[in-house]
Amino acid sequence: MKKILHFVLIDFEWDMTGPINQLTFERTAAKSLEPDFLWEIKCFTLGEQASEYDFVITFTPNKMKGLFGKIHNNIKLRRTAFRWLKEHQNQYDAVVMRYNYADPFVYWNSRWFKNVFTIHHTFEIEQIQLGGGIKQLFASFLGKPDLTQSKMANRLGNGIVAIVVFIEKHLGKRILARTKGILGVTHEIAEYENARLKQKKTCYSFPNGIDVSSIELAKDERADIPKLIFLASDVSLSWHGLDLLIDTLRNSKESFEVHIIGSSYSQFAEICMGDARFIFHGMRDWDYRKRIFAKCDIGIAQLALERKGMKEACNLKVREYLAAGLSVYSGHKDAGLPDDFPFYKQGAVDTTAILDYAMECRKFSREEVRRQATPHIEKKNMMLDLAQWIGKAIQK
Repeated sequence: MKKILHFVLIDFEWDMTGPINQLTFERTAAKSLEPDFLWEIKCFTLGEQASEYDFVITFTPNKMKGLFGKIHNNIKLRRTAFRWLKEHQNQYDAVVMRYNYADPFVYWNSRWFKNVFTIHHTFEIEQIQLGGGIKQLFASFLGKPDLTQSKMANRLGNGIVAIVVFIEKHLGKRILARTKGILGVTHEIAEYENARLKQKKTCYSFPNGIDVSSIELAKDERADIPKLIFLASDVSLSWHGLDLLIDTLRNSKESFEVHIIGSSYSQFAEICMGDARFIFHGMRDWDYRKRIFAKCDIGIAQLALERKGMKEACNLKVREYLAAGLSVYSGHKDAGLPDDFPFYKQGAVDTTAILDYAMECRKFSREEVRRQATPHIEKKNMMLDLAQWIGKAIQK
C-alpha cells in the first residue's frame, strides 16, 4: 500500500470555498483508492469556517487586532502546520502540497522535504502581477476593504505586488528545485513551473475533478428568454472577464437574464443599475445556487484567461455546472475535456454567439449533459491515475 498525504494551508478566510470544495470531493473519492492506496488530507486554516470537516485542522486566531494581529496569526499558523508536517511526513510515502506563492515558510521548510510534489493552480508570477488578490489581502489586513478603491491603497497595493513578485521569482524556483516533482491542474501550468528550473523535474497534469454524485442534478425550469449564470468566488478578479460580458451584453437590445453569484460585485452592480437583465445575488450556498441553476440554460466560465498569460484552465465551477446538467460557454480551452465535447463551447465574448448557444442547449436534457460529462470530470478516476504515477515517480 502506498500512503499519500495531501497537505494544504489556507491562510485567507475569504478564499475558503473553492479549496474546501475540492478537498471535500477528494475526501470522498479517496475511499475508492483503498486498499491499493491510502490518501489522507490535512488542511490547516485560520478561524472556524471549515471546522466541521474532519480533514481540517483549524487554528484559533490570537485576539490581537489590526495588521500586526493578522500577521502574527498567519506566522503562527504556518509554524503550526509545518511543525506538524515535519513530525508526520515519514508516515507517508509521498506528500502532495498545494503551492502557496512567495511564502518564506515553504522555502525554509523545503530543506527537509522528502518526496514532496507541489501542485499548482495558476501561473503564479502573472497572477500576482494582476494584483487583485494581493490588494484584497492588504485591505483585509487593515480591516477596511473599501480602501482598495482609494488612490493611496492602490499605490501601496502596487508596491506590495512588486515585493511579492520579487520574492516569488527568487524563492519559488528554489522551492521547486527541492521537490520530487511538479503537478499542474493543466499541462500548460506544469510546463510553466518546470520552465523556471535549470534542472527539469518530472511533471504531471492533475485536472480538477468533482464527486459527481455529491452534486444534485438541477431541475429543468428553462423557459422563455435565455438565462445565463456567472459563478465566481470573487467576480472582480480580472481574468473572470465579467466586465467583458457586461459591456457586450449591456449594449444589446436582446432579452435575456444574467444571474451573477459571487463576492465583490458592487462596481458591476453600479454599472448595471437600471438594467433588470443583470441580477446580482452575492455569495450563496448550494441550496440557493441550485434554484438559480434550474432556471438557467448555460453556465459562463472564465472569459479573459489571457489576462494572466494562460490559454487553458480546468475550473471547478465548470465541473459544477456540468454535474448539475448545465452546458458551459467559455473563453478558453478546458484541459480536462475533449476538444469535441458538445456541452463545452469555447468562443468570443459575443452576444449572438452566447445567446444562440444558450437556446441551442435546450435541445438536451440535464441528464444527458451530466452523463456525457461524468467520465471527464469524476474525481476518483483522476486520483487513481495520479496515485499510480506518484508510486512510479518515488521509485526512480
